[in-house]
Amino acid sequence: MPRNAPTKVACWRCHQRRVKCDRSEGVPCSQCRVARSNCEPILSRRGRHRKLPVADVLTTSTQSVSPNLRGSSTIRASGPTHSRFTGFVGSRQEGHEKLRTRLTDTESSLTSPLPALRSCGKTPYVADSSNINYLIREFGLPYQNTTDAPSIEEYLHRAMLERLDQPTIQYIEGRRSFTVGRLKNEGAFDLPPKEISSALLNVFFQHPFPSLPIIERSDFMKSIETGTVSHLLLNAIYMVATIYCPDSIIYEAGFVSRFIASLTFYHRAKDIYDAGYETDAIAVIQGTFLLAHWWSDPLEQKDPWYWLGVTTGMAQALGMHRLKSYSHLQLSHRRLWRRLWWIVYAADINLSMGLDRVPHVRDDFCEISILTEDDFEESPALNFHDSFGGTVNEQVLFVIHYVQLARTVNIRHPFQAYEGTTPSPNNFLERISSWSLLLPSELRFSSSSRSVWAILTQLTYDQYQLLFCRKMPDAAQNMGPGSPIFEICTRLFRMLEDLVTSGTLFSVAGHVLPAVMSSLCFHIANISRGDPQVRSSSEHRARFCLLILKDLQASWPIIASVYPFFTSIFRRQSGLSFSECEKSESVCSQPIQRIDDTGCCSEDVVHTAEAGAWMYERFLHDENSAVINSAFPFTSLFEDVFLTTPLNDSTP
Repeated sequence: MPRNAPTKVACWRCHQRRVKCDRSEGVPCSQCRVARSNCEPILSRRGRHRKLPVADVLTTSTQSVSPNLRGSSTIRASGPTHSRFTGFVGSRQEGHEKLRTRLTDTESSLTSPLPALRSCGKTPYVADSSNINYLIREFGLPYQNTTDAPSIEEYLHRAMLERLDQPTIQYIEGRRSFTVGRLKNEGAFDLPPKEISSALLNVFFQHPFPSLPIIERSDFMKSIETGTVSHLLLNAIYMVATIYCPDSIIYEAGFVSRFIASLTFYHRAKDIYDAGYETDAIAVIQGTFLLAHWWSDPLEQKDPWYWLGVTTGMAQALGMHRLKSYSHLQLSHRRLWRRLWWIVYAADINLSMGLDRVPHVRDDFCEISILTEDDFEESPALNFHDSFGGTVNEQVLFVIHYVQLARTVNIRHPFQAYEGTTPSPNNFLERISSWSLLLPSELRFSSSSRSVWAILTQLTYDQYQLLFCRKMPDAAQNMGPGSPIFEICTRLFRMLEDLVTSGTLFSVAGHVLPAVMSSLCFHIANISRGDPQVRSSSEHRARFCLLILKDLQASWPIIASVYPFFTSIFRRQSGLSFSECEKSESVCSQPIQRIDDTGCCSEDVVHTAEAGAWMYERFLHDENSAVINSAFPFTSLFEDVFLTTPLNDSTP
């Protein structure tokens, strides 16, 4: 048969290689035959715009569409049969508005870099997005001429499957079906009754959420109503809520203890993550960040440091730290990404300081600006009071300045050791003191201040200072009255005392526990020095910290593992027997006294607490709670040079 006349439209392979294409209608070109690839013609646009009756739309569509609309890839085509990658040719009856929608949708699909939010509401993870974005930008999508085009991630997945034989594909599908079936059998997709679910969600949004605004509440609640919610994220939220909810919710949910409730939801979320079931990268970041709240065993490898590593890795893989990743996002998504990135950033710095490890994030590669009030949801209720008596505006300011402090620490703190040099604590303290000078009046702590947000702000600042001072080799010799360490510990004790007497300590336990651990080490060290001037006050403060740890064990299981360690050292250094130590702990109706720097009681700062004020039931049923990152940065406390007493306690 004679060869058909060559067509005027080249195939994709020849077009990309810039060679002449000899394809004809129904016959592949010689280049594609040699490469054994599909010979698909490109979408030629030559002359097409002249045939359309709405040429003005074609020539001005890019300029006329708003930036938010043009940058979004979530808009669907108007017609039900149109693909997001349908070509520019439309029927004469389509009309200006429908064609404008199709043009905008197609343009955003072709130009939006990966990762991009899809119309299903999910953001897929694409490993080699940098090279793929470059190829798309330079040569366009390889399938934009087809009428049934998939998304880029679907295209990549299909390309992989096309290289596999049928038995291999069947094995992959069988493994996935088996994994989903196993998750169902293990209850990973089981949900508590509607009433219990609503109660747990209310606990989460009323308590930890104000200082952890990592999700869009309205979008999340809508996904629950439509049945599209991420089970990984939902179970992680349930897990965090079980730490703070009343006992009644635990028992009504069918659990015999708080530990079992938290552990159940933790393993459901963990199993979903381990199985690779969740395809929304944003939900993975949010869920794994919340999983960092759980730490049941000091020997557990998947501890908060592990989960924060997963979170920061995924966030950086999506480019949350790069400016170019935000150009295609709508305003609401841009706000969410910025909040999510900076809260994860601050949590990573906080935990790395406590564990004495190099952070997962590097400020050198972070291009986006720090959080501002514009990054939070617009609300007319900024002056309304929260459960602590503060305002929503104070919550926003707290998150902003908490993040700013973490970035200041990351920039100023030499996480990497330098040969032959030892960083000066004074230099570091002076550098981060500039942050405290810029605090707004709402977050400034004073002896007369009773603002919980101001207390948490100052407590975080003091915690960073104390952790850095503790790393210095001469810390054990410079912790007496008048030293920076002693002053910081005194201030921390007073803030803890305020939280106890106000009944809010349990509510902010995740934020407070690292400071309790750090200051307790120095209190015990001052007891061991035997200085009568500070021994009495140090014993009082150490006992106070131990009581806090004892009463928080039920909700924070990791405390149960380390509490005997601290108790044993305290008894040895104070010279108390086991029975004497137990007797001193049982006395909880005594007044809680503030001790001045000389170790004497100051009458003007004595606070009288109600009987049992710091006991567990007082904290547990308190409806006023808020908490930020609850990872436990205290493992390195066990390496302090001044805690050299053997752990084996034989004291009668």
